[in-house]
Amino acid sequence: MERLILCTLVLGLCLGRSGALAAQGSKDSYVDEHHRNRCRLAHQVLTLGQPANRREWAMETAPTCGASGGEALAALLEQHRGDSDDSPALETVVLLASRLTDASIFQAALRVGSDGTAGTVARAAAWRTTLYQLVPGSYARPEAREDGEEVVESGTVSTAAPMTGAPLPANQLALARRALEDALTVGSASQALNEVMRRVLEAVVLEERIERVCGPNASLWDKACEQALEQDETGR
Repeated sequence: MERLILCTLVLGLCLGRSGALAAQGSKDSYVDEHHRNRCRLAHQVLTLGQPANRREWAMETAPTCGASGGEALAALLEQHRGDSDDSPALETVVLLASRLTDASIFQAALRVGSDGTAGTVARAAAWRTTLYQLVPGSYARPEAREDGEEVVESGTVSTAAPMTGAPLPANQLALARRALEDALTVGSASQALNEVMRRVLEAVVLEERIERVCGPNASLWDKACEQALEQDETGR
């Protein structure tokens, strides 16, 4: 009798656990499907503009949507290609793009930043976005100088870790450096834009050096990497 009770209890526990796992699996599937539907709608709103009254919601949702969100935010950045004046709308796009590391955003940022016919503010925003893609968590708002020009201090670290979408190209740093060097060779009539490009190029060159000395995915905030960089500098 005791053995029968024990077997019954064990069977009950196993069946109970199986039921709980099945229920959890069903719940997770529902959450995933619900999120996919939200992402499809967000992509539709941001790329096609409909329904227009969901735009703010879609922009906040897009960074959680992986590659789909990256495509939508890349399209938004392209839509601001002609901007020559500052706008909260463009700054919001840059902010949201900094929350998602994605190949579509990176490529759109390179295209707009390299386009000499694009608006100067749009190009500066694109180069900043390029930096945020290469150095996740480095979003910084523009800082105004006394003469009214805008300068962006690179390297300001955000507390929020970005989400990931489609992976960036393996040669991401080299692509960005070449594009920036080409853009700086041509130059711009805007002192502020030239300053942003120079600062972003400096950050990219530093990232290349960190990767060379400390290895892939290394960080300047790592004490060992910092010491290795100092030794590399001394050995030159």
